[in-house]
Parts: sequence; C-alpha cells; structure tokens
Amino acid sequence: MTTLHRIVGLTVALGMGLAVAAPAAAQQPDPEGVQWSLGLGVISSPRPYVGTDNQTRVIPVLDLEYERFYFRGILAGFQLIRSGRFSLDIIGRGQFAGYEEDDSGFLAGMEERRETVEAGLSAALQLGAFELEATVAADALGRSDGAQASLGLTWSRFFGRGKAGLFPSLSVVWQDADFIDYYAGVKSEEARPGRPAFEGRSALNLGAGLRGFFKVTDKARIVGLVRAERLASEYESSPIIDSRWGYFGLVALTYEF
Repeated sequence: MTTLHRIVGLTVALGMGLAVAAPAAAQQPDPEGVQWSLGLGVISSPRPYVGTDNQTRVIPVLDLEYERFYFRGILAGFQLIRSGRFSLDIIGRGQFAGYEEDDSGFLAGMEERRETVEAGLSAALQLGAFELEATVAADALGRSDGAQASLGLTWSRFFGRGKAGLFPSLSVVWQDADFIDYYAGVKSEEARPGRPAFEGRSALNLGAGLRGFFKVTDKARIVGLVRAERLASEYESSPIIDSRWGYFGLVALTYEF
C-alpha cells in the first residue's frame, strides 16, 4: 500500500470523516458563497491485521461547503432535502481499509485487499441537543461488493457562546458478509499452516466517540476526535485479525478562509 493510501486509510479505519466542528445536521452550507477551512493534523490508529504496525501521520485537513454541496475530510455529499430538523443527503466516501501482502510477514501470500469508494444515502434528524443519523453505503467500484449501514446518536454541547463544543456519540455499524469476507476473509488458495481459510459473515460493530473544537481566534480553531470501536466476534474468528478493538485519534489546527 502506498504511503498516501496508508495516510488516508487511517482517517477511515473506523468509518469516520474529519468533520469535527459539529454534527452533520448542524453544518448548514452558506447559500451566499463558499465556506472552507484548511489545516494540518496528526492522526494515530492501530491496524487490526496480524503483524502490522500502528500508524501515526501528519495530514492536511480540508472542509468545504458550497450551497448544497460539501466536502468534509473523506466524505463528499449533496443535500437532497433539508426541511426543518430533517435532512437527507446523497454521499460518497473513501473506504481505504485493506492491505498488501508485504504489510506484514503473516500476510505473505495474501491477495491485496484494495481501497474503494462507497456511495449511498445519509439521513439526519435533529432532536434538540441530540442528532440521530442513519447512513447506508455500498462499494461503488466493485472491489469488495460490500455494504455498510450505521445508526448513530450524537449529543451537542457548546460553551462560551460557541467558542468551544463537545459532541459525544454512540453508534452501531452493520457490515454485510461481502464486506467482512473481503477485508477479513482468507481464501482457500491463501490458506497456510496457522492461517486457515475463513469466510466472513455479516456482523454488528459498536462504537463510541468524542469530537470537539476550540476557537483560538475567530478564524483559527483546534479540532479533535477520539473513537473506540468494539468489532464483532466475526472479526475475532478471522486468522488475520489480532484485535477486536479499534481506536482512532485526531488533533488538528484549522483556519477558516
């Protein structure tokens, strides 16, 4: 896997974008023009595959809003419906999970599992300080042929008249058998002593996260994200996965233009 793919892959290992300023329904594009911010961040995340190293990288962070279109990290979207507390968006996002056989000695002889692009729909409902969001997305490039669906609940708390904010969240993510088989499965021709064949099944993962921001000035802000995910037992059954826990952390300094 190239260095670029490793860097970007960290940002989506747990299916998260880099939009940490506020929940999706609270981020309303400016109808009068382009809003965008650019920054530099540090991300860190362990990889779940046997023998692979943890990844810590410095990356650019970009957020852009224009009328009904937005780009947030690895997530692009277009607002089909925005009515009061409800929104429905069509989305596209990067899915950079996967590996090459030289990522670790244990993966030698495995066929490369390639990154892809997922397309789908995301619906959000604002309930006071809470936001309920449901997303369905599927592989658009025919690589894994897999699909994911998630349901998340985020609570918003602002401080100092909007100078800072915290957004704790809980989520459940369903992944179909094709998705898990592609990224965690072992084909019969890939089987070796100590690495038996394995076929994935659909499963549910549970996650919890905390996003936040602090305005250093009117234009500059520090943003952050930490997330933990408990992978389903189907992952634990895979001989190439050595942990049922996934972790992700990001801290960045951004500037709004």
